[in-house]
Amino acid sequence: MIDKLSIGDVAVKIAEYRDFRITHDDLVEWSRAAMMATDIYPLEVNMIMDLLQDISASTPVSMRRAIEEHSILMNRVKKDGDQLYFSK
Repeated sequence: MIDKLSIGDVAVKIAEYRDFRITHDDLVEWSRAAMMATDIYPLEVNMIMDLLQDISASTPVSMRRAIEEHSILMNRVKKDGDQLYFSK
């Protein structure tokens, strides 16, 4: 049982899947268990639940596609001082 959950915990699990350290089945099982967490920071509840629902309904193909699209998007993010922006 997962008692405490943060957006960072979700990010870590997605990274573990991205890096092939856990299987898609492991990720889905974890996300379904995480939905029952009793201690989530109130400002993160909606975002975390949206992510967990998307993960639990995903397929291996849809998760890999989402990770690839995120990678492409993040490769376009540039930093100038304290500002982040998308390059062309």
